[in-house]
Amino acid sequence: MCSGDIAVLQDPQGAVFSVLNTVSGDPVTLPKQSGNWMWQEVWTQDVAQSQAFYQQLGQYKSGEKTLAKNSYQYLTINNKPAFGFVKKPNADVSTTWVNYIRVDNVKTTIEKVKQNGGVVLMAPTKAVRNGTVAIIRDPAGAGFVIQESKK
Repeated sequence: MCSGDIAVLQDPQGAVFSVLNTVSGDPVTLPKQSGNWMWQEVWTQDVAQSQAFYQQLGQYKSGEKTLAKNSYQYLTINNKPAFGFVKKPNADVSTTWVNYIRVDNVKTTIEKVKQNGGVVLMAPTKAVRNGTVAIIRDPAGAGFVIQESKK
């Protein structure tokens, strides 16, 4: 149950997101441990347009770094990275928000996903973050990414 106001919105490229104004303020930041949220990205056709749109919604500043020899765009709040932007892999993928969940072992987690009715959309591969990432769909159809992290 929500104790506050919520709105479900759609950005100019079609990604659905929500904004929430709770009566008790923002939740505390979760510790960096298995099972907790790790990161969020907008997978989009036009990174610059998406970044400009979301930057105008809040007190965000733009950031950029190099990841695997590619420029990675993100927004920060209070000088801390908040969420990033990725050019979607192909036209068949809708513009969408993608959430990353931290796991201790990507292979073990994949087995649990399968045992519980989920589907692996992209298995770990050495070409993507040295085999520490998989894209999953849960039994209800929601997609997310699991990423192995020892931090």
